[in-house]
Amino acid sequence: MSYKEEIAVIIPAYNPDQKLLTLLKQLAEAGFQNIVIIDDGSREENRHIFTQAAEICDCRILKHHVNLGKGRALKDGFNHVLNELPHCAGAITLDADGQHSVEDAVKCAEETL
Repeated sequence: MSYKEEIAVIIPAYNPDQKLLTLLKQLAEAGFQNIVIIDDGSREENRHIFTQAAEICDCRILKHHVNLGKGRALKDGFNHVLNELPHCAGAITLDADGQHSVEDAVKCAEETL
């Protein structure tokens, strides 16, 4: 197996914009198959981004009804990977604003294995 099947990508998101969708397209093109997005209490006007995200790739979207902070979003993402994706050998985190490059995510994923 490769990083594509064995590494989960965890993305906490609070009021995301188009940058999240661009990131997801790039992750899908790179072959990542286990993507977990945490909607950390985003405003109603930003929630359509999560619907569009689900159309771009086969990602899992967890939802906080109120903003609980990035730390809690990450913790919930890691717990989801541990409990629901036990085949994953590891996880990496990326910010929803595209701050981290997909190329760096691939390097981290490859080094993790």
